[in-house]
Amino acid sequence: MKRTPRNARRRLLWLLSLAAASIACASQADELRVEGRVVRVEPLTTTRPVAEPGATCTGMPPPADDLVALLSWDLRSDCTPEQGPGSVATGYRVYYEWDGRLYHRVMRKPPGDTVALKVRID
Repeated sequence: MKRTPRNARRRLLWLLSLAAASIACASQADELRVEGRVVRVEPLTTTRPVAEPGATCTGMPPPADDLVALLSWDLRSDCTPEQGPGSVATGYRVYYEWDGRLYHRVMRKPPGDTVALKVRID
């Protein structure tokens, strides 16, 4: 029985997709996804002015029935928020343990009890 070109193309595509799937499985087989136990978290902070509740404004607000005047008074530049020194967390240095060793890395958000790790197997 003769193969038609259409059947040959189908078979070739099937073999190529099988080869691609085999390569993808082989590349994922040398990686493990594990959890490292968090030992310590240190917040990384910076000091900068932080707006505190309240503002210093000059002048009295207009009557509440004039909405446009009230909004412009509320948005004017002569009202300044009170500033105070403050610490702001910019990241977290996370110390974690995996396979009996201690590692650390900086993260944007505080982690939970564990951190997700990808381990490459050679």
